[in-house]
Amino acid sequence: MRKVNLDDLGEFLKEETPKKKENISKATVSDVDKKIKYGKEVIATAVKMIYDSSDGNKHRTLTKASYLLGGHIPDGILSESEAITALRNVIDIKPNVANKEHAYKTIEDCLKKGMDDPITLENLEANKQEYFKQYSYTNYSVPPEISNEEPIIEEKKVVTPLLPIDGLPDFLQNLITNCTEVYGTHRDFWVGAFLAATAIGIGQTQQLMGKYTNASVLWLALSAPSGVGKTEPLTFAFKPFHLLDLESIKIFEIEFREYERIKSMNKAAKKEEGIISDPEIPLCKQYILTDATPEALTKAHKSNIRGVNIERDELHGWLLDIGRYSKSGEVQNMLSSWSQKTFTVNRVEGAPKKILHPFINITGGIQPDIIPELAKDHRAVNGFMQRFCFVYPDEAIRPEYSSIELSDELKEKYAEYIGNLLKLTGYCEKVYLSNAAQSIYETFVNKNTKLINAEKIDYLKALYAKLDVISLRFALIIHFAKWACTSVDEPSITPETMQSAIDITEYFRITGLKVFKKLNMKNGGLNNKSVASFLNDKGASQNEIAKVLHVSQPYVNKLLKS
Repeated sequence: MRKVNLDDLGEFLKEETPKKKENISKATVSDVDKKIKYGKEVIATAVKMIYDSSDGNKHRTLTKASYLLGGHIPDGILSESEAITALRNVIDIKPNVANKEHAYKTIEDCLKKGMDDPITLENLEANKQEYFKQYSYTNYSVPPEISNEEPIIEEKKVVTPLLPIDGLPDFLQNLITNCTEVYGTHRDFWVGAFLAATAIGIGQTQQLMGKYTNASVLWLALSAPSGVGKTEPLTFAFKPFHLLDLESIKIFEIEFREYERIKSMNKAAKKEEGIISDPEIPLCKQYILTDATPEALTKAHKSNIRGVNIERDELHGWLLDIGRYSKSGEVQNMLSSWSQKTFTVNRVEGAPKKILHPFINITGGIQPDIIPELAKDHRAVNGFMQRFCFVYPDEAIRPEYSSIELSDELKEKYAEYIGNLLKLTGYCEKVYLSNAAQSIYETFVNKNTKLINAEKIDYLKALYAKLDVISLRFALIIHFAKWACTSVDEPSITPETMQSAIDITEYFRITGLKVFKKLNMKNGGLNNKSVASFLNDKGASQNEIAKVLHVSQPYVNKLLKS
């Protein structure tokens, strides 16, 4: 007979209406109540053990939790079906379980072994004080035949691959390689920066037609600790646009001075110079914005219908800007802009402004530990987070100083490359997938759909769904990157280009999962909301959940309502 400590379970739960339990036939009403209480506490403990299990300890923790619950079955404290359901549900909602079927088998095997070493209500009551002092479930020792098994559940470390560049034009591949060697920063930051620069270079001069229409709208975040070189790739990649903006500002300043001069003239002076009416206020054409207030964004987009790019060294600062306008629907406007849907900017003074066909790209850096800030204010559930493509290598280190410089020839060729993209004229010119490319895309979407339908986590469902669109946008970006380098005008997007776009998109599936894990690892690896929701579904009261999570009841109430 096993002795069990209740130290980690807390005090007994409040009295509740007796419930009919399996395997309980001759117990008194009082015994039934006690068994119900102990049963709830032990399930809550098992759930928390599995949620708290760290990398490399998941299998051992599952065996402990299953063995623990199994011991409570013979005396009717738990039913076998109740224990199996609880443990399987935990496995289903815990991310990164390598093989769920093997996990289910472990649960059944360890439950049976635990049933061979039963825990009785009498034993629990008789030894209650001793167990409170000496015993901890998390340190519970299991029989050698269980603990020495080859691990079945293991957190397989997923190594983030390099961002694929094989499908990019030779010039960009060569530029990426040279910049990586000269600056010493992670290669993928250069890949991401050049893809983002190509996207704004195309703007909404071109649209990929199909069941859904897509332009090269791209939200891209470079994720790594501060000081490892996220800024240099963005600075280099967007330099041609910054130079164009500088020239535009100079022209604007001249035009604005002239505008003010005419506005200040009286009628006689205007008549003398042949000025019939007041001029319109001049606009300053910009490609790159750092001030992303609604007013600034509206003006910039009006002056450049080709499209604008919000660029910030740290996206967290941009988030704080958005936060100032959250009540005016700024976040919703940004969500609409990603889908190129019309939205309205309400101004403090003057009439509201509509952006009929927005093209707003976002590019910047974010430190991994700041990623949870990106998800605040419901941005993890409204699709905001899932719209970002995260360039997120496993390791990015600060490079040593080197006096080597990039050749002037490469710099000039890059400026020429951007210049070629800016030669694209027209507005929303139509581009199509070739039949072969369409077939490749359909296969990708159908496979992705199966993953979406099989996924139980809403965040990941939304993440995968966005990849259908993102893959098409990368196809458009690669198509015109090739055109800018070769001047070869392909009649439609080739299957090779579509496959390259899908390969790049799959990289962002992997980094999207890394971001999700980063969000899910808040509070020391325990997602309190998920645990609270799980226990609530199982009938636990808010006070009971608060005891398990070691938080207040009002906090649990807030979690369940959010």
